[in-house]
Amino acid sequence: MKAGNIDAAVELSHQTNTLPEITGRVCPQDRLCEGACTIRDEHGAGNYRHIERYISDQRWRKVAS
Repeated sequence: MKAGNIDAAVELSHQTNTLPEITGRVCPQDRLCEGACTIRDEHGAGNYRHIERYISDQRWRKVAS
């Protein structure tokens, strides 16, 4: 994602989650993965829901244009 390769980011996201387009919007990640993050006290929990949603939105914009 940092390199701007949305396609690679989407592919990587789908390796661990079959529906990131949906879970990035409806999953209560603050109570699940982000809430259980073991490094959040030192570095802050990752904002996975927003990352999944951003990647998915960018991919759909690219496909639609």
